[in-house]
Amino acid sequence: MIVARRTASLRRRATAAFSTALQDMSSGDHESAERLVDALHRVLRSGTPSWGAEEVTISRMEQAITNEVYRLSHRGEHLLLRLYGVDHDHRAEEVRQAKWFGEIGVGPRVMQTWENGRLEEWIDGSPMTHAQMRTPEASSALAKQLRLFHQRTQMNHNDLHFNNVLVMPDGKIQLLDFEYAGAFDPSYDIANHFCEWMWTYEDPERPVPEQRLFPKPLEQRRFCAAYLGESDLSSTAVTDLAKQVLERVPDSHRFWADWAEASYTEGPFLELYLPARRAMANVNTAQR
Repeated sequence: MIVARRTASLRRRATAAFSTALQDMSSGDHESAERLVDALHRVLRSGTPSWGAEEVTISRMEQAITNEVYRLSHRGEHLLLRLYGVDHDHRAEEVRQAKWFGEIGVGPRVMQTWENGRLEEWIDGSPMTHAQMRTPEASSALAKQLRLFHQRTQMNHNDLHFNNVLVMPDGKIQLLDFEYAGAFDPSYDIANHFCEWMWTYEDPERPVPEQRLFPKPLEQRRFCAAYLGESDLSSTAVTDLAKQVLERVPDSHRFWADWAEASYTEGPFLELYLPARRAMANVNTAQR
């Protein structure tokens, strides 16, 4: 009975302490607010038992696309709260992989998990911007980090857009959000990344591609050379990988078209994103 009373008290404290923030963040979405209250209750009860609800501040991370992501702060300490968005049937495997990635140092450590979300280590840094991703320096650094991820995990990231890359204060790069990580297939992973160059995600109501932003041949070769550790952009190894990557571009478009069709019943991702992906899946890679 004492435990039950303490649990109820914690929930009331969490709800009261965060009421203003919840109103600001939920935009009238009662279900979203309830999920956040439940998550904060769990965090205060067992994830951060030393944190007082009245001293915790919440900041929503706007870069997330399919999940709701928040920074929780308490007296200079920070943690990342991830609430799952679009459901998929391999969530348990995703969580298992996220824990493993944290353990081997290629992703943030997972502190606590539950059905609708998880609590992660906070890593200081700034999300990579779309413009930054396109620079030779950042693109080469990202290619090297992807190669390291492939070598250490023997898996693909499969969702490598700029919002899933963190640039740390020392300039190093950290990959984030392994929700779609899967079987090892490097040429596909790079092709998927190249496709993401076409999406700026500036307007969530218009998730349409700018095909002119697809990497130019020199940019493709530069990325492939950095990935392979080659200095000669015209080497046979670079040429072969660049060719293999372009051949996998339609596969990436088909995957995300199927994803949009399965994930949405209405809205811009179904009405704009899906047909754009379907159309590009039929474009001859030789035209790029």
